[in-house]
Amino acid sequence: MGRPFSRATFFLIIVSAWNLGHGKRLAAQTASFPLLQSSLDNYHKCRYLLLETSAGTKKVGCQYDCSGPNPPTVPFPWTSEECLTVSTAGYDGMKPYVNYTCKLGLCGTTKTTQTCNPSNLFIDCWKLPE
Repeated sequence: MGRPFSRATFFLIIVSAWNLGHGKRLAAQTASFPLLQSSLDNYHKCRYLLLETSAGTKKVGCQYDCSGPNPPTVPFPWTSEECLTVSTAGYDGMKPYVNYTCKLGLCGTTKTTQTCNPSNLFIDCWKLPE
């Protein structure tokens, strides 16, 4: 009959099993929320887009990407934050884990909207699967 596991071996197995899967980063690429309108039945789905870069996660543009009938323009509540000057169509067309070159910018407010003003600096960027 075989000898049972020692306490040290058992501890090592438990710690290894607990660590299995840790250290893998699963980042959300979009965050969605309903934007209420005048009627509770009529709402728009808005999201902010994120890309990974060698300098960390960056927002795409400076306003939420909203869909629905007559989607509203909803700027981010902060200014002077780094952003990437990638269009929504460009973001949607990106393949996960493919390395692209994105232009960095800073969010700035114009008369009516908030835009990502390019800084003429480039950085590697990629999209994680949604």
